[in-house]
Amino acid sequence: MKLPMEELLKEELFSWMGEAELNVLSNCFDMEAERLPEGRTAAIGSRIGYLLSGSARLSCGKETADIASGAVFAVPWAENTENCLAETAITAWEDCRIIWADKEIMQSVCYRACWFHGRFITEVKKKYGCSRRKGVPDPVCPFEQNIDRKQSFS
Repeated sequence: MKLPMEELLKEELFSWMGEAELNVLSNCFDMEAERLPEGRTAAIGSRIGYLLSGSARLSCGKETADIASGAVFAVPWAENTENCLAETAITAWEDCRIIWADKEIMQSVCYRACWFHGRFITEVKKKYGCSRRKGVPDPVCPFEQNIDRKQSFS
């Protein structure tokens, strides 16, 4: 499904950038849109998701969390992710639209040195509610896992 660029640019997470920057980001981070009909489930895998519309439940083993439109989610989001990465999923309570990005690409160094790459990651971290303390891993923050500490995202 094609990314709804005009709609994304109206969302708080993307509103500070222009269409050209969003086009570059969508290519760099391998972004894609997915419709998830009510009651359907999708694996999260190594992706970061932005719930553009709808409401859903995240599940990781026995742990669950309900999310609404505007939420950013990823693995690990649960406190105890041991042995549940393969079964981590999102289930739509109602029809949902999700914007997916590749977590591994977002965590890697941007060799193009785009000014908006770091800013976007900062915005995602704020939306996700990650710890902003340098060098202190947040167990539920995807950006505090496997990051080269020499790279600054702020």
